[in-house]
Amino acid sequence: RRGTVQEQRAPLPLSLQINSTSHPNNSRARPNDVLTFNIRPNRNAFVYCYYKDEKNVFQRIFPNRFTRDAMVSQSTGLDLPGTMRFRLNANPQRLPESMLCFATPQDVLQRLPESIRGADFAKLPVSSFEQIRSSFSQVAPNNAEATYNLAF
Repeated sequence: RRGTVQEQRAPLPLSLQINSTSHPNNSRARPNDVLTFNIRPNRNAFVYCYYKDEKNVFQRIFPNRFTRDAMVSQSTGLDLPGTMRFRLNANPQRLPESMLCFATPQDVLQRLPESIRGADFAKLPVSSFEQIRSSFSQVAPNNAEATYNLAF
């Protein structure tokens, strides 16, 4: 009797994309424009998104009180804000704003330091995305990340 060798494939490395659905093809925003995004991992993953506004205030915008489950399907992605009851608007001063999202294979929200986890939509006591990135690297070394910088 012959044995069979079954090839075991390692899962694809996790990756993440942020696409603007309000400003496709890198079109420029105008002051006060409503901003919408689709965040899509290359496989089902837990996603966490942080926003830095024009005043350098950092806040966690996903998961949030409207969608507590961070699991995002690769097939549909996450529409942000989508049907969630909040809005993202470009600032009237045309100052830089950015979003940084992470995808992880496991739910890590409760393992993040309180300063990074914070309450949704609340000002976090951080001064850079690097602080957030460092915390994710510690609790989920195999994470993927994507950044969107608002262009005016």
